[in-house]
Amino acid sequence: MSKLQESPGGFIGKAKIIAAATVLSRVLGVLREAVFGHVFGASPAWDSFAVAYMIPNLFR
Repeated sequence: MSKLQESPGGFIGKAKIIAAATVLSRVLGVLREAVFGHVFGASPAWDSFAVAYMIPNLFR
């Protein structure tokens, strides 16, 4: 058995945690967009907020 498979908290275990956190983040992002779409609908106020929210992510 290799060292990667021996320890449950090793590299594979930590990679699973990161993968699960990424999936959870994506699901929460979809839910956030659905809630904002329901609350604000298609309006100029929502469009300006969405653009202002996305601009910092362009520089990541």
